[in-house]
Amino acid sequence: MNTTELHTRWDAMVSELKANPSVTIESAKLNPPMSEEDMNETATKLGLVLTDDLRAFLSFCDGLNLSWTSENLEGYYGGMINIPSFKTLHDPEDWLCGPDVLEYPICAYGVDFEEPEGEVIPFDFFQRNEDEMEVAFLLPREDGLDVFVSEDQTACLEYTALLTFGEYLDLVFRSFGCPLARNALQLGYSNEDSLRASDEFSGILKNKYSIDGIIELIASEPHNGQIHEFFRGE
Repeated sequence: MNTTELHTRWDAMVSELKANPSVTIESAKLNPPMSEEDMNETATKLGLVLTDDLRAFLSFCDGLNLSWTSENLEGYYGGMINIPSFKTLHDPEDWLCGPDVLEYPICAYGVDFEEPEGEVIPFDFFQRNEDEMEVAFLLPREDGLDVFVSEDQTACLEYTALLTFGEYLDLVFRSFGCPLARNALQLGYSNEDSLRASDEFSGILKNKYSIDGIIELIASEPHNGQIHEFFRGE
């Protein structure tokens, strides 16, 4: 996605939420965008490759916050995106997860990532309810930037799949920030040899979801099988 598309999709997402009579938007805020100089400095500080998707995002905003619920959801969030400024991503004081989240081995299917404290960075914090916080992590690569999702007390790829940063943003916008869409990344949708999201997951990245459909799913307190079926469009 380029910067113009991000603006368009953000505005459309917020407008659609505002137009739904059952939705209450608690927050919908964008941080100011970064300058080119700040982008280069921040990418160097964080050890990130400044990919086209990351550059487009930082030209759109340096962090954003969206949270919404519905009269039909008691104690649950319909959507939440909580990305702080990239300038402070290395500062545990800005993390909404426990600072010890990176003390656990970062590994899965025999693939190990050395020195995770210097490479894996929490950057998006979201929750289904007040008791269940989950975190999206940036996983820098020599030639790109990946994202994986895990619970806040661990940083483990055992049950998650990798998306590119651009694919992650697309999923978040496509699903109105629904936590269950990102939770679906932890349901075994990866190729064991590469940890990339598998073809089985591709439907989740292509489907168009409705606000009412998401509310109905969350209100049903679904089990993993129902989450699979909903986000695969079955």
